[in-house]
Amino acid sequence: MNVSRVWNFDGLRKDEWIMPQLNLQLKKQTYVYLAFLASRENYQGLQFDGIRRFMMNVNSNFSQVVSLGFWAEQGRFIARNEEPAVLGKGANLELWGTFKPINQLVIQPWFIYSRLDHPDTDETLFEGYIMRTRFSYQFSREFFLRLVLQYNEFSDRWTSSRC
Repeated sequence: MNVSRVWNFDGLRKDEWIMPQLNLQLKKQTYVYLAFLASRENYQGLQFDGIRRFMMNVNSNFSQVVSLGFWAEQGRFIARNEEPAVLGKGANLELWGTFKPINQLVIQPWFIYSRLDHPDTDETLFEGYIMRTRFSYQFSREFFLRLVLQYNEFSDRWTSSRC
């Protein structure tokens, strides 16, 4: 159970929440997390009561070659990019994995999807995804190569980095 209140420096309550949680540790290094969030937040002078979200996380390191996980949450989120901000209905989903086909090579794909709808009109305020994959190859104890490729649908942009 997580219970908290947050104030700013002027003593104004900015946020308060209660979040009952359930954590399960299963066989094969599999972990399950379930939670429900009930919150009231003051954002830019607007009071948002009724923030409610269900969250679920599953991680499994069931072998030395493959591990997988996901995070999902659905409920009410503040649309901070709207003027004025509104309490929308939305969902977030993250999927990830780690693959080690050989000892020197690690491939880590990651996918994030988010959507938020207006509470009154059901108009989509935003929707999109980000895909990212990190490749690492260990040539020796001292020398490795890392490459990260990412596509952001929100900005319709590909990026890469290496080291």
